[in-house]
Amino acid sequence: MHRSGTSAVTRAIHLLGYRLGPTKDLMPATKEQPRGYWELETMRRRNDELLHMAGGSWDNPPSPPLPRFPSPPACRRLIEDTFGDVADCKRAPWVWKDPRNCLLFPHWWAVLKGMGFDPHLVFVYRHPYEVAESLATRGIEKARGLALWELYNERALESMAGLPVTLVEFDRLLAAPQAIIGSLAGRVQSDGDMGAAVESISPQAVRSTSRLGHGGGALYQGLRSLSFHVERLPSLATIKAPNTLASAS
Repeated sequence: MHRSGTSAVTRAIHLLGYRLGPTKDLMPATKEQPRGYWELETMRRRNDELLHMAGGSWDNPPSPPLPRFPSPPACRRLIEDTFGDVADCKRAPWVWKDPRNCLLFPHWWAVLKGMGFDPHLVFVYRHPYEVAESLATRGIEKARGLALWELYNERALESMAGLPVTLVEFDRLLAAPQAIIGSLAGRVQSDGDMGAAVESISPQAVRSTSRLGHGGGALYQGLRSLSFHVERLPSLATIKAPNTLASAS
């Protein structure tokens, strides 16, 4: 979900040795995000186009299931033009971040698998009230922000069920960057700058008090009950019932 710490995690993965794609295509930093988004304009525009084709937008997600989008070869060419082919990836792996992929995961997963890629999935999540508070500073009322948090996370988790996923909770990353980045480096087989990746995490810039007194709900608590890495992500229903996770995960 947007405002969940995906930019910080993507920057850390980049410092761990992963390419971001064309530097000139990176979204520029803004007053709201002075450390940058680490997101590609071209890929973001394509995702906005796909959401529009499906009858929605990032803040008004289309109802599932996704339609069959036209011209999958065009999406494959976009991946190759942006990141290269599978051989290029093996020589120099890349990371692609866009929260819209929570909504469009089935499409892009099919495209990447059809090209011969075997992506490593990193799912970043954050307390829903902190996300809603951050969105509120950008003009989205808190009730709508909470609804978007639930929808984005549910869509992503439903789409990834049964797949191996690394889960990064933003609060835990802020509290223990050395441990979390170290574990992440092990998962993505990093040969980059571990120290720089750890130092890139800046807790002071993002702390929030909006969640005080709020447990976050069943979905958030269920996510926190999961291990850092799960070889087969449980179903959404199982995640929302944490007492069943011991046998499921």
